[in-house]
Amino acid sequence: MKEKLKHNDNLILWGLVFILGIITCIPLLNYNVSNVDDFAYRIMARSVFEGVSLKALLHDMFLYQGRFTQLLTGWSFLLAFFSRSRFLLLLIAVGPIIADFSLIILLAKRWTGSEKIALATALFTFSTFALTTKFNASTGYPFTFSFSFMLLLISLIWLIRYLDKQQYKWLMLSAIMMFLASLFYESYLLYYIIIYLMLRSQYLPAKFVDRKHWRKFGKELLPFVIFGFIFLISYLTISHFYGGNYSGVKFSVTPLKALRTWGNLILYSLPGMSYFQHRIFLADYSTDPQYVHTLGYVLTHAGAMAWCKGLIVVLLFAGILKHWTFQSSSRKLWYALGIAVLSFILPHLLISCSEKYITLIPDSYVSSFFASFGMAMTWLVLYLIIRHYLGKKPTLLTVFNILTACGLLFSTILTQLTNEQIMEDIRRANLRYDLVDDFLEKTGIDIYKKGTPTLVGSYQTAETFSGKGIFSEGDRNYFLAHGNGNFLLSYKDLYDKYHYQEDTVAILAYRQAAKSDDIYFLYYKCKGTDLPEDFSRLVCDQITAGYYSAYKTFSLSIGAQADSTTVIINDKTLRAQGRTHYANIRFLSKPEMQIFTLSGSKLMPVTLMLSNILYPGIEPLDFGHIQHNYYKDCTRFFQHEIWRNQPLTEQLRKEAEKQGIDAEKFIKSNAQWLATYHDEY
Repeated sequence: MKEKLKHNDNLILWGLVFILGIITCIPLLNYNVSNVDDFAYRIMARSVFEGVSLKALLHDMFLYQGRFTQLLTGWSFLLAFFSRSRFLLLLIAVGPIIADFSLIILLAKRWTGSEKIALATALFTFSTFALTTKFNASTGYPFTFSFSFMLLLISLIWLIRYLDKQQYKWLMLSAIMMFLASLFYESYLLYYIIIYLMLRSQYLPAKFVDRKHWRKFGKELLPFVIFGFIFLISYLTISHFYGGNYSGVKFSVTPLKALRTWGNLILYSLPGMSYFQHRIFLADYSTDPQYVHTLGYVLTHAGAMAWCKGLIVVLLFAGILKHWTFQSSSRKLWYALGIAVLSFILPHLLISCSEKYITLIPDSYVSSFFASFGMAMTWLVLYLIIRHYLGKKPTLLTVFNILTACGLLFSTILTQLTNEQIMEDIRRANLRYDLVDDFLEKTGIDIYKKGTPTLVGSYQTAETFSGKGIFSEGDRNYFLAHGNGNFLLSYKDLYDKYHYQEDTVAILAYRQAAKSDDIYFLYYKCKGTDLPEDFSRLVCDQITAGYYSAYKTFSLSIGAQADSTTVIINDKTLRAQGRTHYANIRFLSKPEMQIFTLSGSKLMPVTLMLSNILYPGIEPLDFGHIQHNYYKDCTRFFQHEIWRNQPLTEQLRKEAEKQGIDAEKFIKSNAQWLATYHDEY
């Protein structure tokens, strides 16, 4: 009976782990392009469908970076972007991350033989796993680094299987898998040090002086040494002849600068540092005007998901302690701490010796993803060591466990809060990629074929936090994810090239609210000879606009150079005050992207303003028709609201009698009016 109860308890604890994993991964459902490299790979992936050779692309990537591995594994950078299916993107991008979580838990169980340590590993991993923007492999480079890290973890699991079974085939498989992982990223070479320590751990110091053990140890190391040298010699040889232009793979022997970069990357891998790194973003994008950077404020204003995760972490921690059975010697624990610390700090080492990153010191990078697992293991082993030495002091051990639970709670809430906000911002920054296609499709505008020169510069950057840096390199002629249109990035280029020509030129403008999903696109044309040197003075006679917002009632204003012009939106006239034309607009059908056309003489596109703050006292111009089901349900709702207000009901009945109208029909007509105009009054 006791064994059965224990088994049931374990099932409950693993159930809590499963819930923790789901909550941790929910923000990843917003996974998408998060840096300039991702967008470049998205462009490359789509260009393959237009006839560009994948082999040629990989060769160009190799020549630029000087990494021979690009010839072998460069495809992995493009894989997630080949399909326009959101499901496939998430499967390819998030699937390996979930696999990494599972494998690190399995690795802990195989290494220690303890289910409680496996549960604790899951607990520490999920509570401290932080997402950061830009070039971190947790949000960037979908598949490439998460998949290759998966190969590395499999290699370590097979190595442990060899240590248990002493079957040489598992050692060879481990070495082969480690070699395959190294082909994706040269920084994995440093994990060979961890493999050395894991193999060395099976020999006590007293036995290691025996020549027989030396030979056995050498035989175990040999496959890793051979594969490691094959990779290293190939890498250095090809890098010598094809060095490339990328400073990120060029080493700079400046120890103090390298230590500065290394220390910064390690520091920002610690729990809670993702919040500190993004604290200004969180304050600026908060909907609370009283937002302050204090732990108490953040904890009291954290969302339900963050608190739910934090409380589950504490509950799981208590459940693990309830049936704690793990025992180990202090020597093994200190040895494990050494391996954990190395897996925390080693991934950053090669990057810290890079010519590029000793100057542009990153807070987080690709290696931060790998280091996060080592960091979680480090904190777990530190907890085990302190617990080991407090084993005979129950009062102190209880206090220590309470402090650990509080630390896990705070770390979990801060990290989850930051993760949710970061991934929501990435989702918002990526809206324009799909919406611009929607806009162009609905308007029938074709800009993908070589033809009309089109200025697309404003499309290049989003006002969102993560979107601002995606197009930081202005010399790259990126536009959408496909097409070979005649695109220009700056107005100066458009003016210099076409202001003396009669040919038609076009502008595709884009604006996005930083803290909401609101986006609008504008498309307008003029002759090259009509281009002014000052972009703000550019005029046209027609503007096609697309507006995406959850709120389909908004104010619109636009200026015109001519005093007497009339401005028409679709088939209705805007109000005028001097040269400014304005109105409240309402699209009754509430589609996701609403298209409208502005027509007039010498309209100034740069003055166009759309806002959810309406002009007071102005009846909106209505377009479209209210959806039938919504209108019917809304009418019933307001009929009920009128019925609840009996004095109003009686007043309406008297008015209906005075007009000789059926009272019920009169009440219904008032409800229908409210169904149409309720969001204005």
